[in-house]
Amino acid sequence: ELLERALGLAQGVDGYRYAWALVECLGEFEPRRMELLEHLADADDGPYHAQALEALLRARPEDGLLRDRVRQARSDRGDWASALAILEEGDNQTVDDLIKIASVRRDRLGDWAGSANAYRRILASDPHHEDAYGALSGLLAEGGRWSEVFSLEIARAESAQNPEDSVGHLDRAAQISEKHLQDPSQALDLSLRA
Repeated sequence: ELLERALGLAQGVDGYRYAWALVECLGEFEPRRMELLEHLADADDGPYHAQALEALLRARPEDGLLRDRVRQARSDRGDWASALAILEEGDNQTVDDLIKIASVRRDRLGDWAGSANAYRRILASDPHHEDAYGALSGLLAEGGRWSEVFSLEIARAESAQNPEDSVGHLDRAAQISEKHLQDPSQALDLSLRA
């Protein structure tokens, strides 16, 4: 009855305000409170949308879909550090999660090192992940960390699954050695190896 009255109030902010007041009055795990929170969370343009999602997540921290909705709501309001915290909780991030982490760290927070670490974690679990390899190589090059780009190219050459890929990575390592590390003899050795 309480829920029905809250939802049956006049449209607009007053109805949302009344529903939120009821949420605050009801006990933490009261089923009706959870129903009201669901209603408020489903109102994407409602004034209590984000707060309702946060409260639901506190009650159901294992709910992956809810975590994604909270992360999206935080992102929508530009709260990138808080959105990132959701992605980084726990130790079981997927490759997609790590790509999002790397992207937010690089593009939204300007955290070059954090982004590079996320790409390294991807490559640790999947050494042949081309997108992570390309992004990490690009980040390292942008930062002028040529010895790390060189090491990455050598590792890729050694783990390449076909000779053409290996040759391509050795050639890139040779170019880096000559241009950026000023080591022409090493560049020559690598070119001969390729």
